[in-house]
Amino acid sequence: MFSTALKEGLAIGFGASFGALARFAFTPLIAPEPPAEIIIIFIINFIGCFLMGRFDPGPFWGRGMIGGFTTFSAVSFLAMQTSALHAFMYMAGTMVVGLAAWELGHAFRRSATP
Repeated sequence: MFSTALKEGLAIGFGASFGALARFAFTPLIAPEPPAEIIIIFIINFIGCFLMGRFDPGPFWGRGMIGGFTTFSAVSFLAMQTSALHAFMYMAGTMVVGLAAWELGHAFRRSATP
């Protein structure tokens, strides 16, 4: 009845909505003040990248739930509210740490595979 692309798109969309809601609920509990929000978003993105590397999840959990939980758009938004040097350092740091987190998760996955 549904095409494979439509099923995958719906899975990603539903997963992303749950992931974004989880981040939206999680962030103010830990960082009620805006300056601390930068650190929490950084940690959330690290966790998401690590989970993607570790588990190689499918459309719902990966690109959906974890993709919605992480937020590189918030990184950009928060970076725009600071000086150019701080914005560059934060964005570059987020990318480097995100890639390192994915590699670390992927290394755990490889070591767990016989």
